[in-house]
Amino acid sequence: MLFRSLIRALELVGLVLLAVHVPRLARSLGTDPARALWLVLLSPLVVLELVAAGHNDVLMVGLLAAGVAVALDGHPLGGIAICALAATIKVPALAGAVFIAVAWARAEASRRDQVRFLLCAGAITLGVLVAVSVVTGLGISWVSSSVFSAPAKVHLAITPATGLGWTSASLLHDVGVAVGTHTLESAFGVVTAALTLAVGLWALYRTRVPNLVVMLGTFLFVAAAGGPAAWPWYFAWGLVVVA
Repeated sequence: MLFRSLIRALELVGLVLLAVHVPRLARSLGTDPARALWLVLLSPLVVLELVAAGHNDVLMVGLLAAGVAVALDGHPLGGIAICALAATIKVPALAGAVFIAVAWARAEASRRDQVRFLLCAGAITLGVLVAVSVVTGLGISWVSSSVFSAPAKVHLAITPATGLGWTSASLLHDVGVAVGTHTLESAFGVVTAALTLAVGLWALYRTRVPNLVVMLGTFLFVAAAGGPAAWPWYFAWGLVVVA
C-alpha cells in the first residue's frame, strides 16, 4: 500500500509538471496555452492510460515537457539536463536532449562553437545520468539489455510489426505457404525499426529551434508506433510536446 501511494505521489508530480510547463511551452510557440493544457490533461491517454493505470510515463513526459519549455525560454543546456533526468525514468526522453542539442548547435555561428556546444550538451547529459545512477545506488546496473529487450517480449495486435506479422502469416497459411509467425513478426520489426531510425535521422537533419517541437513530436509518435510494443500510453510522449 505504501509503495502504491508513493507511485501515485510521483504521478501527481508529473501532472503538476504538465500543468505548469505545457502552457509555458504553448506560450513560447505563440499558441493558446489553455487549449494545449486541456488537450493534455483531459486526454484519455493521460487520464486513463497514465494516471488511472499508474504508469511512470507521466513523470517522464512531465519532465520532458519541462525540458523543452526551459530550452525554448532560452536555456537549452538547462533543458538538456532536465530531459536527461527524464531519461533516467524512461529512455525515450533522451530524444528531447538530442533534439535540443542539435537545434541549438545549428544556431551557433561557427563550426567550432557548434562542436563546443554539442560537447557541452553531451557532458551535461552524461553527468546527469551518472549522478542519478550514483545517488540511487543502482550504479550502471540499470543500463542492461533488459531496458530494450523487455518490450520485445510483449506481443500486441495493435503494434504494427506484430499485426502485420500475424496477418501476413495467416494469409500465407491460407494459400498453403508455411511461414513462421514469429519469423514474419521479427522481419516486420526490423523494417519498422529501420523506418523509425530513418525518421529520427530525417527529423534531426531538419531540426532547427523554430521547428524543434514539430520534429521532436513527430519522432516520438513514430517511435511509439515503430517500437516492439506499441502500448497506447506510449503515444503520450509525443502528445505532450505537440499539444
